[in-house]
Amino acid sequence: MNPISKRIFIGCFCFFLSIQYAVSQTLYAVLVADITDGGIGAACANDIEVMSENLRQISQSIDYELKAIVLTNANFRATTIRATLANLQPQPQDILFYYYSGHGYNVANNPSLFPFFNVADYQLNPISVDEVANTLKAKNARLCITLGDCCNKVAEATRSVGKRTRTKASNSSEEAQQIIKKLFLMPTGTIKIASSKVGQFSWSFGSDGSAYTMAFEEAFEDCLLNTKDIEWEQLLNDTQQRLQQRPLKTPQNSIFEVLLNTPSPAPSPVVAPPAVVAPPSISYADLNSFLGMIANETKPATERQAAQAKLNDYFVANAHIKLFVNDTEVESQSIEQFLGRLYLNAAKIREVNVIQKASLYNPIHQRYSAVAVQEIWEK
Repeated sequence: MNPISKRIFIGCFCFFLSIQYAVSQTLYAVLVADITDGGIGAACANDIEVMSENLRQISQSIDYELKAIVLTNANFRATTIRATLANLQPQPQDILFYYYSGHGYNVANNPSLFPFFNVADYQLNPISVDEVANTLKAKNARLCITLGDCCNKVAEATRSVGKRTRTKASNSSEEAQQIIKKLFLMPTGTIKIASSKVGQFSWSFGSDGSAYTMAFEEAFEDCLLNTKDIEWEQLLNDTQQRLQQRPLKTPQNSIFEVLLNTPSPAPSPVVAPPAVVAPPSISYADLNSFLGMIANETKPATERQAAQAKLNDYFVANAHIKLFVNDTEVESQSIEQFLGRLYLNAAKIREVNVIQKASLYNPIHQRYSAVAVQEIWEK
């Protein structure tokens, strides 16, 4: 075991390969970092340690059991991330936290402001902040937080700026614990964070860590040490102000989406009316044309973007694609993930074919809930 891996293994409170059904209230954390990268690996390793300390303090303050998975080295892959998230089995009062430190990127004409993660298998399996956030949200836990500390540019580059010291204070006072409870126990909903906006780099300070993670830690520690009555939006805005004070080579502005609400009584069950069976109104030729337009790199960007914007005309929410590359079956993917994949690999794809017998049409919504697709790649 190399020194960095050993340090992370020892510093991380609980490392396990499979999540078991939890009886007590639990804070599940998935921590992903590119610790072997020659440019930012040391910063990513430090980020994991910092975030681990914060999570341990949070779990103790709210009296939640902490269960964490650290994905590095050979596990720094989209396939491992998806498998790990799929295995999470939270209860309604549990908390889900996903943190990523590494390179990131965006793609041309991406309608989302949030980036993709530059994991080892990103070309074959692109995975984004949006996909992870949606996956966590579907678990129906009380609070889901997704944080990506990574670049948000179409062109990737090393994001190191030099060395800067940090301090970590610890505060276990009753006032500090009440602040943590207000942030992590009172609200329900989702929080999605990216360390830079579209077109920007996210910077790091070598072995001292990444600029955004350091700013987030300082803002979090400040509200605990000074017992500030703070909301999530205030905490993230304070993080951005601290980020702007750092000596970065180019501007870095974080983005976030906070969708929180207070708990309310569950509504009475409503009996759904009988389903109305309707014949398919979208032909397989229409689907082929829709997907083929997105994968056709010779078409103008405006046309491909317009085609992608019609996603909801063809597919229900949470639709999935059963994917074949040439004659090889690949893992099932969400429709959003699959469209991002088409954008990324358009130059390599010669043809896209919908497999009719393996596709499912939803007669109520008159759109498709599952579609089997074969990509013919250039050899």
